[in-house]
Amino acid sequence: MVMNIRPKTRSNFIPKSPRLHLILTLAAVAAASIAIYTKSSSTSKLDSTTPKSAQSMSTPTTISYQQVPSNRPDVLRFTAISTSTSKPISISSWMNLVSSQSKEGIRASMDLSSIISTCDYESILFETMGTSYEEANSTPFEFALVSQPALKRFAESSPDRLAFDEHFEKCLKEHKAKSADAKVPTVCYFDNLGGDARLVSPLPQPNIPQVSYSHIAAFVRNAPRHQIEEFWAVAAKQYLDVLKQHSGGRKRWFSTNGMGVAWLHLRLDSRPKYYSYSPFK
Repeated sequence: MVMNIRPKTRSNFIPKSPRLHLILTLAAVAAASIAIYTKSSSTSKLDSTTPKSAQSMSTPTTISYQQVPSNRPDVLRFTAISTSTSKPISISSWMNLVSSQSKEGIRASMDLSSIISTCDYESILFETMGTSYEEANSTPFEFALVSQPALKRFAESSPDRLAFDEHFEKCLKEHKAKSADAKVPTVCYFDNLGGDARLVSPLPQPNIPQVSYSHIAAFVRNAPRHQIEEFWAVAAKQYLDVLKQHSGGRKRWFSTNGMGVAWLHLRLDSRPKYYSYSPFK
């Protein structure tokens, strides 16, 4: 009987002395410790040198509105609060968020619209605290809804569709000249005749009753949602631009009145000449 016996291969394993084995083990542990420390130090350095604003950019800002005392029976006053920190939101932060038309920005503007839409006042003056470019980052965003029954009687009885027609035509022509493929604006902005205020106003839309554009409360209750979103976004962006253009401590006011022209227009004004709520003047 013949047996096939496989020859033994020579192993590469070389027996080590106990002392040499201990030395090599300690060296490996030391090398691993140095690698872990280096990685940890790099991470700590990155975290400490990264701007706080950059670190928090991934966290969306969500806003809620808290009613605060107005000290007037005909005024509802609200302040914007960050839901994550429970702290007031600055004017600059609110304007930047809403003008971005992000999901959070749209929610912030539509929640504000809902407050106006569901309040018991049939028509209102919308007023906010005036601020300057330098103070916009530290001034809380607050707004007041001032009951003004006379506005409903004046504006809804005869909405003035032609009040800003010249500006609307110019706005649409400029848009068409820039790009025929871009989205047609439903909101325009322009300077007033005196040059001391910029106005933001919605354009009349097909199949929408003109009375829907007579004042701010009628607008948020009846206008198309996309136009309401655009209205606040354009107004916020223009306010930031106006503040920057008039830096140096000069304040500007963000409000609506409407007792002179029966078509909604938000005013970015150089003075609160039509304000009713004195704490915001």
